[in-house]
Amino acid sequence: MASAQLETTTAVETICSQSPIELEDMAVERLADLGILEIDFAIDRDTLRHAGFEHCLCDACAITDFEFLFQLPAFDRIPGQKIAVLSNITDGSVIFAVLNDGGDDIEIVRQDDMPSEIASFANAFMDVFLQLGDLAA
Repeated sequence: MASAQLETTTAVETICSQSPIELEDMAVERLADLGILEIDFAIDRDTLRHAGFEHCLCDACAITDFEFLFQLPAFDRIPGQKIAVLSNITDGSVIFAVLNDGGDDIEIVRQDDMPSEIASFANAFMDVFLQLGDLAA
């Protein structure tokens, strides 16, 4: 019991010592983690097997706060893997959906956890789409 009280006291002291900006950053990170859980739970592995990677992700996005943006071209460094870019409609954050080598499961990966060359390429790709949209408007 004393150990639990000590842990609670330590957690409260840690939170109280944070600046408002740090607390906001913590809250945003927790919401992003909840979004990852939401899309991960929405992915139907049967749809993945029967209809494919993109269709599976589009179905999952349709019932969550995410939008399927695009699938990245294949990377030689990651043979056989498919990577899609998804955007959280609520906060605009970007996550990646990575098909495993067996083609039977999808891992949801935060942008910060992707290799930098893949994240940079995806950001450049999004910038091109935004510029094309601006030209069309």
